[in-house]
Amino acid sequence: MRYLQRPCTRLILITSLLCIGEVLLRELLAGALLPLLLLYALRCGEEEEQAVIPLGLIVAAAWLTNIPAAVIVNYSLALLIVILAIFQAICACSDLWRARRFLGAALAAFFLVPAAYERRWVNISEVLSPGVRPQDNFLFAKINDADHNRFNLLVSLVATAEMIVLAVAIFFSRRWRQKSPALWYALIGWVAFAVFGSTFRSPRSCGCILPELRFLQLPWRWLLCLNVTFALLVTMASQRWISRLLICLAMLAVLAFVWYRVQPPWWETAEDFGEMLEQQKTGAGYEGTDEYVPAGADSYGS
Repeated sequence: MRYLQRPCTRLILITSLLCIGEVLLRELLAGALLPLLLLYALRCGEEEEQAVIPLGLIVAAAWLTNIPAAVIVNYSLALLIVILAIFQAICACSDLWRARRFLGAALAAFFLVPAAYERRWVNISEVLSPGVRPQDNFLFAKINDADHNRFNLLVSLVATAEMIVLAVAIFFSRRWRQKSPALWYALIGWVAFAVFGSTFRSPRSCGCILPELRFLQLPWRWLLCLNVTFALLVTMASQRWISRLLICLAMLAVLAFVWYRVQPPWWETAEDFGEMLEQQKTGAGYEGTDEYVPAGADSYGS
């Protein structure tokens, strides 16, 4: 029976729609592609040739939506390929897998080629300046910046709560090892990769080995993947809506706690927005981002 006729596929599609409801930023929009990435990766075992175009479109959409999220999508796809190659009769090194990557990059080439060429025009190294370097943004990392540390603590506490719930959900979803082993182990592998990527601090995990991974900047961006696995494994772990409701309420309580006791998720005030509006009206403009300042220019000079 095809995956579109299976409960796990309907579950993934519903999760994708729920993720779209979170779209407030382009990065979250790219996160909504992750459930579809998992879906079409799972379908490759039965419809490998038919899945080439959908996966290529997903990769292209990620590049056109948000570059750090596209890095996550590409490495997540590589991980899923390896896991599914074990549980489904597919070859992780086949020409079809390479075709997906090539198709995704080719569809987004009108953006990727100029972006790669024009990196020399700006201070792109500022992307990895202190405060936004990978080593400064692992969970519970601290630097000499109180605002940064408070926001990082907020993200870290929410991520920790999510990981605890995930550990329980993994235990109670064990029956899926027999019902759909490819899906279950793909989710477990994805969880492990996301947890490792967001918490394990070392020069290697800062992106010194994997190409372009350093441009992820913020390792806690792997929580985009953790959110997908969270929704799926919690649903797989319990058939009772009351259990799922209690988990949602518990996570909302964690969010409320960090909101009031650690750091509001958004600390700009109405006065700050008013000042920005006034600067635009007077022609003074607004403060830019250092990595997009022309090469050789000083954004803070007179």
